[in-house]
Amino acid sequence: MSWTEADRLAALERYRILDTPPESTFDDIVRLVAQICKTPVALFGLFAEGRIWFKGKVGFEIHEMPIEESICSATIEQKDIFVISDLSKESRFANLPVVAGHPHFRFYAGWPLITDAGYPIGTLCTLDYVPRTLTPDEASAIRALGRQMMVQLELRRALVWQESDVAQLRRTEEFLRKTEEFRRELNATLEQQIAERTRERDRMWFLSQDLLLVARFDGTIVAANPAWHKTLGWREEDLLERSVFDFIHAEDRTAAQEEHDQILQGLSGKRVPLRHRHANGTHRLLSWTNIADDGFIHAIGRDITPEHETARALQRAEEALRQSQKMEAIGQLTGGIAHDFNNILTGIVGSLELMQRRIAAGRTAEIGRYVNAAITSANRAAALTHRLLAFARRQSLDPKPIDVNHLVVSMEDLLRRTLGENIAISTALEPALWPAFSDANQLESALLNLIINSRDAMPEGGKLTIITRNAELIGSGTSDDEGFSPGDYVEISIADTGTGMAPEVLEKVFDPFFTTKPIGQGTGLGLSMIYGFVRQSNGHISVDSMVGQGTVITLYLPRHYETEDEIRGSAAPTEAPRAQTGETVLVIEDEDAVRMLVIEVLEELGYTVMEAIDSKTALPIFESDQRIDLLVTDVGLPGLNGRQLAEIAREQRPGLRVLFMTGYTQAAAMRGGFLETGMEMITKPFTVDALATRVREMLCRDVATGDAAS
Repeated sequence: MSWTEADRLAALERYRILDTPPESTFDDIVRLVAQICKTPVALFGLFAEGRIWFKGKVGFEIHEMPIEESICSATIEQKDIFVISDLSKESRFANLPVVAGHPHFRFYAGWPLITDAGYPIGTLCTLDYVPRTLTPDEASAIRALGRQMMVQLELRRALVWQESDVAQLRRTEEFLRKTEEFRRELNATLEQQIAERTRERDRMWFLSQDLLLVARFDGTIVAANPAWHKTLGWREEDLLERSVFDFIHAEDRTAAQEEHDQILQGLSGKRVPLRHRHANGTHRLLSWTNIADDGFIHAIGRDITPEHETARALQRAEEALRQSQKMEAIGQLTGGIAHDFNNILTGIVGSLELMQRRIAAGRTAEIGRYVNAAITSANRAAALTHRLLAFARRQSLDPKPIDVNHLVVSMEDLLRRTLGENIAISTALEPALWPAFSDANQLESALLNLIINSRDAMPEGGKLTIITRNAELIGSGTSDDEGFSPGDYVEISIADTGTGMAPEVLEKVFDPFFTTKPIGQGTGLGLSMIYGFVRQSNGHISVDSMVGQGTVITLYLPRHYETEDEIRGSAAPTEAPRAQTGETVLVIEDEDAVRMLVIEVLEELGYTVMEAIDSKTALPIFESDQRIDLLVTDVGLPGLNGRQLAEIAREQRPGLRVLFMTGYTQAAAMRGGFLETGMEMITKPFTVDALATRVREMLCRDVATGDAAS
């Protein structure tokens, strides 16, 4: 047959014999060749890439040699024994190193070792230092021993299949049948060797730690090795003539039946994990490899229960670790909140109690400073809540186009006063900077927070630089890759020459309530708030810092495609005027204190106010003929929420203006999709002036266009 070098090498690889230690099985055959032929040298060589490697040898100490220097390279081209009586007289071999030089071989006789598929993989040969001939008996012995060598190779391959290649099981019985034929051709010595090899095979059956099984196509067990008893407690007599499915867990029998059908179709090969019943009633997990041949199914099963239990224990440990880390973070968060709120509540409650005592005593002149103290503490509580919402990415943002350069320039005086005289501030603003799309107030607060952090990191003075530039991000480049979206961004960097941060600090820099500042000088919410604000704005943030060299924090905010006039057109509203005659506002709020506050403010401004506490009391008002110019409603109402109520109200009164009040709402977090035309939102807690201004703005704005009404 025709073959390629790749075919031959692939056939040789299946034996997994190259570069393995000597084995008595092969050495005995080589020694027998030398004895029968009465020669000083006999070799068993295998042809690898560019070399012949000697697995067995007598009278020759070289382990391998280049193919082009070997006489055996001519043997694999033959079909029978290849004999050279005097190598020195053959031009093809006379100049080879082993002929022209030491050891000066003269006689050579070799038999090609050819696989059943017709691929030559090596030779069995004998050599002498003097010219001579080969007798017919010697030739016959070499042929027989050569065939025996191939039998041993095939037996070796059949045994190797347990470790790697289950497909070799298909040929094992065929090789055993061939062994019997070859035994009849060999002398008593060879018969003894074959018997020994057969005993070795039997020992493999009895000593194997894996479960070996032979079954009929219907699943009836006809043979099982002793490993069944060691692993599952079943003796062979307990298994014979019983169905293999009787020992498989009921929940795994469907998978086992599917694999059984695949085997009968010749589609076997994959490993199948199945739970098997132990004699004591427990179950163990076995991984099976199966093959069908000559009316039987041959299978090998390996107990993977320990590995499976180890993997499950590792998974449980990892889950426990994650739960522990989560609970630690929650404990840190709640502890920090409780600490700060207790301080704040002390200021509020203490001020109110003192006010109550002073009023009771008629000392009203001192009430003002207690009122201011209570308001200051309440504002601190509002700011803390706002930071928590920012960290949780649940605050209500009002994203608009922002001229970042203009924002930075407008803050410059404030920043210089904040930094002090020992810190120099400079800016590097890109002239043609794109507009960003974000909440201007939150951005201003974030920049101020970052600059204060930089100031605190430069107690001895230093330099702070604010840099803006256009950034086209095409891949991961920030410290926060979650949800990273390549595209156009406005980049804002705050660089300082301060103390910098160590790697272990950088890992926790965005954690809530993590701070390196002394107690009482920081809540540890500043960077976590900025992180939440930037991510909620669909942006990114990166931190680059080295101890002693300073820190650079960079914000990436999405680019907004809008003209400069449109960006500058967003101006702060003027002070709201009082209500016009007849203007009516419906207030829906389930919190009595908040509802009372809103109603009091609106009535003082001259509005006619109606009130409802939930959908049940609000729906009849929508259906009535009562005039309603504006609906002011909380989002989180019991029953139907504020957004659902607004939809019902607009069905009854198309174009009705709606102002939502919210302290927490995921749906309105970015005002995208939640708010329709004529709808706006105000975040709790809000000031009296902010509420009055927003109501007046909405009533003066044309619902259809969003412009001020004429």
